[in-house]
Amino acid sequence: MRRLRFRLLLVVLIGGVLAGCDSAVSGEETIVLTAEVSTDDQGDPIRFTFQADDYETGRLADVQCGCSLDLGEFLADRGFTKADIVSATVQAARLRMLFPIQERLDFLNRAILKLEASGNSVTEIAELEDFPASAEASLTPRSGRDVAGFVDDGSFEPILQIDPARLLAGREYEIGLVLTIRVEVEGF
Repeated sequence: MRRLRFRLLLVVLIGGVLAGCDSAVSGEETIVLTAEVSTDDQGDPIRFTFQADDYETGRLADVQCGCSLDLGEFLADRGFTKADIVSATVQAARLRMLFPIQERLDFLNRAILKLEASGNSVTEIAELEDFPASAEASLTPRSGRDVAGFVDDGSFEPILQIDPARLLAGREYEIGLVLTIRVEVEGF
């Protein structure tokens, strides 16, 4: 009986030492946050507006949003700063046809979403070919593409590169964007 108690005590002590080792590294753990970004740093919806006459069908061309995105406030609301960022990846990118109202996104052959920021190379983050005959479409994110260099920068801008299959002459087009960004930050 004494031997059983001793062995049990030994197991408990060893378990306690091992558990202490796990908690010693708890300051190095990371926390994952998910930011859904649909507005720019001014609170306006992210949108790409272009005139049909400025683009050729069958040819990729950039559409600037003329907006800047900043996750500083998102992080601050959760008790973090940009200095806490370990990594960031785009989990989802969704386009939505805003104007013309009845238009569907299948007027596009292909779209590539890129990010641009001062001090960073323009980086492709998502793309789609074969658009559905609907007003919304989800782009396929580039797997494992770290965008922390953009997220921890002052601000960054999305660029939509499009290859239209057809455009109505003289028509203005407007496409909205919603980004879902997974941000990993240093834990406490």
